Formats: sequence, C-alpha cells, structure tokens
Amino acid sequence: MESQALRHQLSSLNEVSKTLMECESIEDAVQKALAEVRQRLNVKVASIFLFSNNGVIKRVGINGVDKNGNLIGDNWFPNENYNPGESFSGKAVPPTGLEFAFGEPHYSNNIFEEYPGMNNGILYREMLGELKCGISVPLNGLNRTFGTLEVLNSQDQHGFTSDDIYWLMLIGTNLANFLSFFRRREKQKLINLMIEKFISLALIDKNFDLKEVYQFVADALVGNLPKFYNLTTFKACIIRLVNENEDLEIKAKSHTNDISWEARKDGSVKAGSHIVGEVYRTSKPCFIVDIDSEIDKFNNKEWIKAHKLKSFACLPLSVKNECVGTISIYTNYSHYFFGSNKIFLEGIAFLTAAIMARVRIVRELQKVRRELNAEREKVLNASLLVGYDSLLSGFLHQYKNELTDFYQILKIISNSQKSQKEKELIIDNKLHWIKKRVDELKTEFKQDNFVAVEINNLIKDAVKLILSEDKEIEVIEKYDVTIPIILIDESKIRHVIYNLLSNAVVAINKSNRKNGHILVKTDIITAERIQYIQIVVEDNGIGIPHENYENIFEQGFTTRRDEGGTGMGLYITHEILEDYGGKVYFDSKVGKGTKFFVQIPLKRYLV
Repeated sequence: MESQALRHQLSSLNEVSKTLMECESIEDAVQKALAEVRQRLNVKVASIFLFSNNGVIKRVGINGVDKNGNLIGDNWFPNENYNPGESFSGKAVPPTGLEFAFGEPHYSNNIFEEYPGMNNGILYREMLGELKCGISVPLNGLNRTFGTLEVLNSQDQHGFTSDDIYWLMLIGTNLANFLSFFRRREKQKLINLMIEKFISLALIDKNFDLKEVYQFVADALVGNLPKFYNLTTFKACIIRLVNENEDLEIKAKSHTNDISWEARKDGSVKAGSHIVGEVYRTSKPCFIVDIDSEIDKFNNKEWIKAHKLKSFACLPLSVKNECVGTISIYTNYSHYFFGSNKIFLEGIAFLTAAIMARVRIVRELQKVRRELNAEREKVLNASLLVGYDSLLSGFLHQYKNELTDFYQILKIISNSQKSQKEKELIIDNKLHWIKKRVDELKTEFKQDNFVAVEINNLIKDAVKLILSEDKEIEVIEKYDVTIPIILIDESKIRHVIYNLLSNAVVAINKSNRKNGHILVKTDIITAERIQYIQIVVEDNGIGIPHENYENIFEQGFTTRRDEGGTGMGLYITHEILEDYGGKVYFDSKVGKGTKFFVQIPLKRYLV
C-alpha cells in the first residue's frame, strides 16, 4: 500500500474512531459503523452481531440493499443468530467460557462452495439475488470477543482483497474499543448511582427503604431496568440476608423474561451449607464457569437444569469483615469471569453491604436520638415539676394527720344519725380547709427566685443544649441586642425556651424533612401600649391540626403519649407566662410548620 494511501486510510480510521467514541448508545455506534463500512468497502450488505445473554451472537444491526435496490431494514429476519463456530458468521467468534480465546477473521470470494453448511445462505441469496463473497471479522476486546462485523457481496468484480480484510479488522477493533468503553461506562454509572445513594445517607434520609435498594441491584444486574438494560449477560440474580438464626433469607430476586422461578425452592439456606452458605461463612466469593461439573453443590438442581443455567457467581455482602448476606448471579451459557467482571461484581456487593451498614447505623442513631429527646423532655419537665413535688411532699407531710382525720370523719358521718344538713356542714368545713391549704401551696410555688437575666444569652445556651445533636436541622438565630437585662426567675424562663425548642425538633423529625430549620428570634414589641420582650420559635415541621388548638395548653394533653410525652410542657409554659402577666400563643399550618410567640412585659421586670 502506498504511503499516501496509507496516510489517508489512517486518517479515515481516526475519524471513525472519534465518531464512535462520541456515540451515546450501542445502537448509535452500530449504525454509524455499518454506514462507514458500506461506504468504504462498497458492499451490498454489512451486519454486526453481538453476544447476547444466551451465549449466541445475535444480529443487532444491518445496512444494505436487496436485489431490487430497496433498503434492507432491521425487520428483515430480525432474530438472526448463531452459536460460536456455527455457519459463516459464527466461525469468527471463539467458544464461550474460556479464559484466553479470541476470534479470527473468515473470508471467502466463493462463499457457497467454501461454506456449504452456511446457515440461512439460501435466504440471503434470495434477498440479494446472488451470494458471492463475504468477510466476517471478530470484535476482539482486551480479554473477550464481543461479536462479529460482517460484509457480503463486494461490488468489485474481483471480490474482496486482503486490504479489505485488514481495513475491516481495524474498524472492528475501533468498534470493540467503543463497546468495551461503553460497557465500562454503564457499569460505572451503576456504581456511581449506588455511591450517590450511600452518600445521601449522610443526610439521614428517614424514608430510605433497603428493600428498594436490594431490588434495584437485582433488577440492574439482569437488565430489567431501562437505564441498565444492556449492562450484563446475567439471567438471574438473588440477594440473601442473614437473620438472627444464621439463616440466609431471600430479600430480592430478578430474572430475564425468558426464564422463571418455576421449580425453584426459595427456602432459607443455613450458614455453611451449599455454596451460598459457604460463601457467607467464609466471606469469600465463588465463581463457577461450568455449573454441570459442580451441580451437587447446589440446592436448586432441578431449577438450574430446567433453565439450562451454565455459570454462577456468589459474592459475600460484607463490610469490615462482617458478612450480612450474599448476592448470586446465573448465566445460561459458559461464562468466564474475567478480572473486570469480578471487580465489578465485588464493587456492587461491597456498596450494597455498605448501604445496609449505613442504614443500620442511621436507624440506631435515630432510635437513640428519639430516646434522648424523650428523656430530655422528661428531664426538662421534671426540673420544673420538682418544685411541685417538693412542695406537695411538704404539704402531705405537714397535713397528713388532718387528711387521715378527714377520711375517718367521712366514714363516721356516713354511718351517724346526724341530719343531712349537719353532715354537709362538717364536709364543707373540711373542704374549705383543704382549699385553703391548696391555695397556700399554689402561692408558695408561684414565689419566684428573681435574678438578673440576659434573655438573649439564656436563649443561646438553650439552643446549644437542645440542638447540639440535631446536625441536620438548620438553626437561624436573630437577636435584638437592645433588649435590656431583666429580673426574672431564670429556671422558669429557661423551661419555657427548652420546651418550645424541644417541640420544634420533634415536629421536624416527624415531618421527615431533609431541610428542617428552626428560627429563633427576639425583639421588643408594643401591644396595647405595653412593651414586651417577644421570643419567637418557628419550625417547618408537621404543624398542629386545627382540632388540637383548644387543647394545646391543657394540663396532660399530648399527642405523643406512646413516645413518652407527658402533656405538661406547654401547660407549665402557659402557667409561667400567665403568672408573669405575659402571653404565649401560636400560629400553625399542617405540613408547613408552627410559630410560637412568647411575650414578657418589659417594664415590670426591668433591673
């Protein structure tokens, strides 16, 4: 070949390579490669065959014209396929299941005589009018053959030349490079998507469903997702997780449309039994190219035989030496698991296990957080109620004799001969005594321990305490620096702030928002010619249903009884502010959030 012609050919090949690498799909690359081949070699028909998940090469594209000059569409003989070594097309590809095997080109300028056993030769001759010559070259990748590139009937009267074969081989190499790149890219997309799912858990996605993850992985590996329909050649995928009894239970499974689960027993597998149990026990993957040679190791022999499954892989789902399950895949032809296949499957298994571990940790943290929040609320309420408790204890101790006496009096007068009026007078006197004692108790409780308080600093401390563990909740703080120091009972006002902040956190957690936020704001307002220090606590949580509005400040009212709610927090908050001549009220919308307003008279408590 002359140097100028060689340079032109290399330049042309570079353009073809560039065009192919810019394709977004295999279908697009196939059509562009076929168009280039027909133009360059001036042939009647060009076809591309790729290995399917059945272990045969199947035609995925055709470009040509029939004997009448009409275009041949993909709908002509659409299911054309060949086994490796079969007919003219299949001879260019090696048998499957071998570690080192590459296809070799085949060509003929007298195809009917040299390939008398050519399948579908008569069909082609009828369509083309004649069948003279052909070339079939393998699409050899780094460690496998993807299929063949084939041309029939050169327009040159002398048929095909060695230069034609050489050029077609180069085009085939470029197409094989694209196929290798494309499939690596598609596998990486799946890996990246799983990594995104893992990273998203850092935001503590409260709606994360592990069952969806398992099924997503199983469907992706057998091509049942539109986005990953051409990813692998696997026929079935099964994901198992270990339970508390060390049994491996199926959590997700998927198969291609041409097989089923019929004749399969889907019971649990004991750790250490059969191949799956052994993979779990040892936490080491297993790759079997020829199932038939090791069929006794399998639990579902009848199902495997019924669907002619040939190769198998099982990988442990393990992170940091802790195995939690297995993932198994099957093919229905002898499939050698190259290093790239193993790395891909091991990556999928690791990420699946990592997501499981992350979700488990997140759920444990959420449980601990809920328990801490419940305990914190109890402590906050108890810190105020301890005043009631101590006073009540003193009250009962001081007047227990009188109360016992009252009980005895009730028993006596119920059996006495006194008139009803006399009985009522005795009871009224005793009730008056109890009421007087209770009033004394309330008066004693309402006595304040006034100290100088800087409201803004008190609120800042409360925010740090209540929200220190809720990293996913954004806190917006806006303080009016002109608010003066006031004399007030610090512990009671602290309770008010603690309670409102705790309620806001609970409301956001219940809403399952990923972008929860709480606004804390202070300022000085004037209402009805009275100046107030106003504290606002606003959240974007679940909101308060309208039917609860009237009960929200009632003693003992709570919607969280099963979570440890006492119904005392807002009641005590209301009582404190009412005693101070202040106010507490709210505005709320279900699904949007709640805004609480606390107002403390300013002038009354100025230092």
